[in-house]
Amino acid sequence: MLKQTLESLLFCNLFPRAQIDINVEVLQADGPFRAQAVNAVTLALIDAGLPIRDFLVACGVGYIDGHTLMDINGLEDSARGPDLCLAYMPNSEKLITAHLEPKLPLEALAPAMDLGLGGCKELYKL
Repeated sequence: MLKQTLESLLFCNLFPRAQIDINVEVLQADGPFRAQAVNAVTLALIDAGLPIRDFLVACGVGYIDGHTLMDINGLEDSARGPDLCLAYMPNSEKLITAHLEPKLPLEALAPAMDLGLGGCKELYKL
C-alpha cells in the first residue's frame, strides 16, 4: 500500500535511473499505523527536497459496534473492527489510496469516507 501511494506522489519520470529506498520502522504502535507511516514519509520526502506533486495527508478510520471513529487507538484496534486508511492530496483534491481491512458494512462506507476525508483536510490545515 505504501509503495503504490508514494509512487503517485513522486515525479518518478524525473529520475529514471534513480532508486529511492524508504524504510519505515515502527517503534511503538498504539493502533493502526498505515496513515502515520504515509504522513511521516511525506514529511521526510519534503525535508529531503524531492519534488512532489502535492502534499499527501493520510487518516485512519475505524468502525466499532456501529460507530465510526477517526484515528483509533490500540484498545479500539484490539476490537478487530474494520480499519480504513485514506491518503489524500488536498491541493488537487484527489483521493490516492483507500485501504480497507477487513470488510465494512456498505451502509457504513460513505460515513467512514466522509469522516476520513474530513480528517485529512483538517490535518492538512495544521
